[in-house]
Amino acid sequence: MTISSFSPWPSLPTESVLCAFLAALCAAKPLYNTILRSRSAVTKDTSSSSGSTGNEEFHRFQLVYLGVYLLAVLADWLQGPFVYALYRSYGYSIEDIGSLFIVGFLTSGVFGMFVGGLADSFGRKKACLMYCILYALACVLYHSRHFYVLLLGRFLGGVSTSLLFSVFEAWMLEEHAARGFDAKSLNDTFAKATLGNGTAAIVAGVLSHFAAVKYGPIGPFQLSAFTLGVCGVMIILFWWEGTKITAAAPHRLRHHHRSSGMLRAMAEAFKVALAQPSVLLCGLVQSCFESAMYVFVFMWTPALPESMDPGTVFTDFMIAMMIGSEVFESITVSSSRSPPPWHPDLCPFRADHCDCPVSCLMFFSLLRPPWQSPCLTASPMRRLLAFCVFEACCGVYFPTHYSIRSSIVPASIRATMFNLYRIPLNVVVAKICTSVGSMDASTVFATCSALLAAGALLALKNEQLLRVTTENKKD
Repeated sequence: MTISSFSPWPSLPTESVLCAFLAALCAAKPLYNTILRSRSAVTKDTSSSSGSTGNEEFHRFQLVYLGVYLLAVLADWLQGPFVYALYRSYGYSIEDIGSLFIVGFLTSGVFGMFVGGLADSFGRKKACLMYCILYALACVLYHSRHFYVLLLGRFLGGVSTSLLFSVFEAWMLEEHAARGFDAKSLNDTFAKATLGNGTAAIVAGVLSHFAAVKYGPIGPFQLSAFTLGVCGVMIILFWWEGTKITAAAPHRLRHHHRSSGMLRAMAEAFKVALAQPSVLLCGLVQSCFESAMYVFVFMWTPALPESMDPGTVFTDFMIAMMIGSEVFESITVSSSRSPPPWHPDLCPFRADHCDCPVSCLMFFSLLRPPWQSPCLTASPMRRLLAFCVFEACCGVYFPTHYSIRSSIVPASIRATMFNLYRIPLNVVVAKICTSVGSMDASTVFATCSALLAAGALLALKNEQLLRVTTENKKD
């Protein structure tokens, strides 16, 4: 089947109707907030401008970060839907394509901790630029049909992925603290990043489709390389490294060791993980949840009927994730009005306590009782709805988990630690993906359910541990 043979509109209305419903649901909350703001603006005293300058400075900083970050994830999303199609167009077998995918996952896991250490030692801005350069080079290598050249491209793509999911966030957290912004405002940044990520994915799906129709399967990679170039230029022009530290910034940022070295950063990260159980548990929660998520990325297409339009289904997923990010924002706003009595700043932990169990229950709802065969429900509509609930849970999970780990991981080793968290994740995903051929879909989704159940228990344990730690500090 060629790229141009895909119809621009779905052949069946089921997923399209669901898409319209989810889009209306997603737009309802921002519209409601806009109405509330317009009403409050009439009654609000305009003379109170004491904190406006601080808010304006924060919003400028947030805009600079999100503008670059969303370009970076847009470049990644542009490639995703057509990696498999590109390899197939080159005539490679499913086994060869599987090997290429596994190399990407293993590279991201193994080399992630090294690039994280380099970022912590020599600067996060430089590491973000390196992401743009390496990923653009990978896009160039994808023009070759030679297997080992494609293998090198997957290697560079794996390194780039580890940079994307660590150094951009580490740069933002360091600069956020250095400028003395309120720690609670991180929740807003993470929520907007998740919302923007879903939007970027939808836009990337449309752009990559037209690029593939015009230039073939390589078209989205050419567009991605151009986007990476724009992203790199914006980093050079608008980002900075080593902002002047304000008095409100943490003391540890004043003594940041740029020459401490990669090995020292790795050793310190391992030491912190072993000395602080909450840091270790945070990584285990991430491994359990995101390994199930990445396996889901591989399995949702064969789990749904071929009659369902993949593009529309993918749009359903992204809108559901955006709804989840709006749910997180509502939870944090309502929790901040009545914070927990034992600590006023821990409202995100309550959201995290709910997120993993909800996701676990979602996947279990996908399954029939184990004594029935097959285990996976036979209803395509029920599967699609369950998948959308899972994506909504992802929209809650990402800002929640990132808020938590940013508050407990020391600033000097964040990029290293964030990549260490991804090592067991990539190993688990690679193992499951290599075993997919010998397991049916029911077994794979049951494994995902078990991972989510383990993540729920670990999240509960971590929430209790953080509560005890906070109470001990108060005493």
